[in-house]
Amino acid sequence: MTIFYTILRDSTTNKILGSSLSPQSPQLTKSILKELKDFPSTKNITKTESRIDNTYFFVICVYKNIIFSVIVDRYEEDSNVTKYIYDLYAYVSKSSSVLYDDLIREKSDEYNKDKTLRIVDETKNILADSLNLVVHRGENVDNLSRLVNKLNIETKQMHTSIKNMKFNTFISKYGFKVGVAIILLILLYYIMH
Repeated sequence: MTIFYTILRDSTTNKILGSSLSPQSPQLTKSILKELKDFPSTKNITKTESRIDNTYFFVICVYKNIIFSVIVDRYEEDSNVTKYIYDLYAYVSKSSSVLYDDLIREKSDEYNKDKTLRIVDETKNILADSLNLVVHRGENVDNLSRLVNKLNIETKQMHTSIKNMKFNTFISKYGFKVGVAIILLILLYYIMH
């Protein structure tokens, strides 16, 4: 599942409660984001194709006085998007925070991570099948070695990307708290001396 963008709005005031742009998303244009924001939400759940770029689908869901607006890829199943919205509502409703940006980012990363891992598994299986075909055809060892090196490089790049995503999530979650703690320690040091 690829969730490119999520925005939560209050259904009575239309005030934005939070939004998050996924790191997996391509560059979304302002016109697509404006189209999503201006999209009418008259039904409980609506899925429609973007008029500007047909690679994106908008899913709008009104649930418990919150309008969930999500941009997903065109291949996503409705049941997955609905599950994401209800999981996001449960996650947000448990929070005491008023700003939901970080919570939305965490939940969309969780759903996007599943797709990334599935793609990695599919790629690994395709590469394994390709290696089997190469061996059966009797092609030389140099080609086999190059394919293995490419697989190692792609695996390392994927591992680095996953580590970076985890680190960015950790920094966004705890960075402010650590900064405040350091400032308090410095102030305490100056007060004591």
